[in-house]
Amino acid sequence: LILKKIPDIPYKDDFIRGVIDGDGSITKANGVLAIAGAHDFLQNIAEYFNIPYRLKPDKTIWCLSYNTKESRYITTRLYKNASTYLNRKYELAKRYFNSPITLEDVKEKE
Repeated sequence: LILKKIPDIPYKDDFIRGVIDGDGSITKANGVLAIAGAHDFLQNIAEYFNIPYRLKPDKTIWCLSYNTKESRYITTRLYKNASTYLNRKYELAKRYFNSPITLEDVKEKE
């Protein structure tokens, strides 16, 4: 809850994958990717991806979530060429969102 924005580093996708490994959830039931954390930090992640999202309070923290299509795009992007990840989260992403969806697919109906 300390970070206000994504650090200015060259491997932002890898950093965000680490955030998801630590404070994120991937669920098939709702078809969503969700990340818990501080409002400003999650808002910064949402702005980084620049695709439709929901950001709402959840008790003492905030929750950033994406619908199925957006979740599929993000997980494909974050895990595509990754070599370091939490295996449990990777297996969930692979099982639930294994698709070659692209940013253009996500933005086509905006």
